This record gives sequence, structure tokens and C-alpha cells, in this order.
Amino acid sequence: MTVLASAILLIRFLLEITALLGLLIGSFTAPTLLKKCLSFLACLLVGFLWARYGAPKSSQALSSWGKLSLEVFLYSLTVFFFYMTYPAKWATAFLLIAALDLIAMYLLNL
Repeated sequence: MTVLASAILLIRFLLEITALLGLLIGSFTAPTLLKKCLSFLACLLVGFLWARYGAPKSSQALSSWGKLSLEVFLYSLTVFFFYMTYPAKWATAFLLIAALDLIAMYLLNL
């Protein structure tokens, strides 16, 4: 595995952790009780779906277009909640990094 491939996979891992932690922290810092509850539920949903269908060693791991669709859905859900909870700059930065990482992953067949 090349250094570039390792760096891209590391960024992906950090994005996943950031998404989960951001949603979890949002469940405590969101301005309304409804947003707190929705952020917590989104954290549970994202964690479950990544573990069940996105993890490479999962018995039900998706491949190809299914995995891409799952990742786009999960990152979109995360960005939506980030825009509701955090400054727009942070949500936009997460969106750009996630999009570039996804493009790089699929261009390099990782």
C-alpha cells in the first residue's frame, strides 16, 4: 500500500470518528431539545449503519455502488446536523474533506 493510499484511508477513518463525535457532542450542545434528541438518534444511526454495512470486515459489508451510496447518505446526514449545530465554516470544511476523500478513494479503488 502506498503512502498516498494510507493517507487517504487515515483521513477516512478520522472523518468517521469526527462524524460520530460531532453528532454525539451535538446531542449535548444543540440549541433545542428536539435537535439534541435528533442529533443523538443520528449518531446511533450512523454508528450502526457504518458498523453493519460499511465496515470492511462486516459479514454484511456493502461493495461498489451500495457502499458509495451508504457513504454519501451518512456523510450527508452528518453534514446536515453539523450545519444545524456548529458554525457553517466547520460543516463546510467537513463536507469538502469528505467529498475529496470519497473521490480519492474511488479513483484509487481503495
